Amino acid sequence: MKVELALRVLPPSQVAPLARLAEDAGFDAVSVNETARDSIVAATLAAAATSRIEIATSVTLAFPRSPTVTAMAAWDLQELAGGRFTLGLGPQVRGHLVRRFGMEWTPPIPRMRDYVGALRALWRAFAGEAPLDYRSDHYRLTLLTREFNPGPQPYPPPKVHLAAVNPAMCRLAGEIADGLRTHPLMTPRYLETVAAPAIREGRARGGRAAEPFDLVSASFQAIGDTDEAIAEAREQARRMVAFYASTPSYRAVLTAHGLDDLGERLARLVSAGRWDRIAAEISDDVLDIFTLTGRLEDLPRLVAERYRGIVTRFALFSPPRELLVDRDRLAALARSIHEQAVPAVF
Repeated sequence: MKVELALRVLPPSQVAPLARLAEDAGFDAVSVNETARDSIVAATLAAAATSRIEIATSVTLAFPRSPTVTAMAAWDLQELAGGRFTLGLGPQVRGHLVRRFGMEWTPPIPRMRDYVGALRALWRAFAGEAPLDYRSDHYRLTLLTREFNPGPQPYPPPKVHLAAVNPAMCRLAGEIADGLRTHPLMTPRYLETVAAPAIREGRARGGRAAEPFDLVSASFQAIGDTDEAIAEAREQARRMVAFYASTPSYRAVLTAHGLDDLGERLARLVSAGRWDRIAAEISDDVLDIFTLTGRLEDLPRLVAERYRGIVTRFALFSPPRELLVDRDRLAALARSIHEQAVPAVF
């Protein structure tokens, strides 16, 4: 199984050193996210600092950006990275799209289909394969003069991954994308019973069943060298599980585990502004459903047991800080996951 280091919410000065560390330690990929920091800036820093490792955004928010803006940035990143860049795209939930980005909300499935179609039309035009003429319900792109065309490069267009939780977006990822990036709340049971069947249905629908496909999983992790560190990490994971489980967009994962009543309790607390109470609703048994817990040396075994044959790549999410300054331990961890965990085949 491939292994990825997730570089989350880092100031720009820290991205390049950690990307080099991951490359030196034998990781297959690093990913950068987009919550409080810009994913394109971080991916650029990571690409410029490395020479072998795959660079992925996990994810870049699509709908606050024009497809042309995203296509140009991804084209440049692919050239800078020497063909190692993967563009992970996410739609963003309605409240953030409207109230944080000031954008209009439309149903995400048809819009994402059109968005990816627009990207690929732009990349074909950049490569000189076809004039730009893309017309869909959401985008009309017909103007690309020579002065504004970056032109061909020696690498293929970037791979496109979609972030998905619910079955419809999982089907779309299988149909039009090169991979799917899971949310950390998504459990092996949900991946096996909901996400993977939807992906395979989409791949059949899109005539892509014979093409490679990446299913990248990130899990909440409570990992440490001491009991105290593990206990502290579990409380942090408890808060994160509570936060995401309170979000209606992720309710399907709770349903897969018979936890609809938990989602309803969390939603009521959030509606009442009682954010201070939501973590207490996550019992230890529930936390164990969503979180890998143990000593650092246990992590490869835990990954192998939980994700064997389910995903193609595991993302190390929120690793202990002490791990990020120890190349030898990081290398041993990556090597052990490579050896123990059996990847899925789509």
